Amino acid sequence: GGALDAFKKKQQIMSTLTAFTGNEGDAKKEFNYVVEQADRIGFAVEESAQAYAKMGIAAKSAGLDTQATRYIFDDEQGENSG
Repeated sequence: GGALDAFKKKQQIMSTLTAFTGNEGDAKKEFNYVVEQADRIGFAVEESAQAYAKMGIAAKSAGLDTQATRYIFDDEQGENSG
């Protein structure tokens, strides 16, 4: 059902964030960051977290750090909010 699907999606997002950050602790910090940003702007958390996780993997492969990824994500979220 809905709760199981939500759990699976969150686990998938956390797995991607862990690949991006290198460890679960930092992945949780990044997930919490995305939740805060999504709430602030009024975006859906799940979609925002999936987008951020994918962006993080791409940024990491391009040699960017977490701070640069956040900057890009914030910029994109701002553009999409209005």
